[in-house]
Amino acid sequence: MQASKLIVVFLVLVFILCFASPAMAGVDYSGITVSGIGKVWAVPDIAEITVGVVTRGLTASQAQEENSRIMHAVIQKLKEAGIEDVDLKTGELSLFPEYAPSPEKEEVPRIVAYRATSSLIVTVKPVQKAGQVVDAALAAGANQVHGLRFLVSSARELELEALSLAVQDARRKGEVVAQALGVKLGGSSNCFRGGKPALDPRLPGGSKPGTNC
Repeated sequence: MQASKLIVVFLVLVFILCFASPAMAGVDYSGITVSGIGKVWAVPDIAEITVGVVTRGLTASQAQEENSRIMHAVIQKLKEAGIEDVDLKTGELSLFPEYAPSPEKEEVPRIVAYRATSSLIVTVKPVQKAGQVVDAALAAGANQVHGLRFLVSSARELELEALSLAVQDARRKGEVVAQALGVKLGGSSNCFRGGKPALDPRLPGGSKPGTNC
């Protein structure tokens, strides 16, 4: 299983830059608002996969015990495949009854079985092992696979690098505007930031943390 999507970290920065001198007599230019864009690239080296087990039993304990047995087997199989304890995290756990169809709305619902559900979040390093991990989980009894995500271990460093590029880009834009207005650019009075990581399916082959300012 190969990483075919790009991770894009969008950090929106808006700078309000002050002028050091007025543009022209009688006109008050106190500042301008500019934005900048910074992008850095990286290949994803981590995959996060969620595998699940769903079991059914005539009693709640029967459904739960069978679910626990299978999930234990899944965990052991994943450890044999090289996954460490720190990379295994329990996800959803649920147990609920199933009811027989009631021919009459007034009839009290009758429980016919119980369904137990559990999930396990698996961190896979390197990302190329994702397919092997899925195969191991299914072979051990897992019957659900969902929530595949590609990540980068150096996301924080890449975010800071992209942030620096965005600031430089915003500053350059501010200088161009100031020059066109015939003023000198001072410091920034405000900076607004927002954003989050996102997957970009349009660009295959790696991950792209970027900063949009």
